[in-house]
Amino acid sequence: MLAVMRRHNFYAKKRFAQNFLIDKNLAQKILASVNIGQKDVVLEIGPGFGILTEGLANSSKEVIAVEIDKVLCDILSESLSDIPI
Repeated sequence: MLAVMRRHNFYAKKRFAQNFLIDKNLAQKILASVNIGQKDVVLEIGPGFGILTEGLANSSKEVIAVEIDKVLCDILSESLSDIPI
């Protein structure tokens, strides 16, 4: 994750009150606790680095991910390029 952040010159922005989920084990626990099916459309506000987004995409029909940080949008486009979000 640090390499991606450095490559994109990314730093958390205080004005967006950014906090990031980076633990894949925790993301799996969150996904296991929700009831999302292949017919569901999920709206994810602030996908950050996409740790949860990937699991949501695999569990649902579609994920609509809304991110206001343009640098994070570039990171997401790169890291999730093979996932339809």
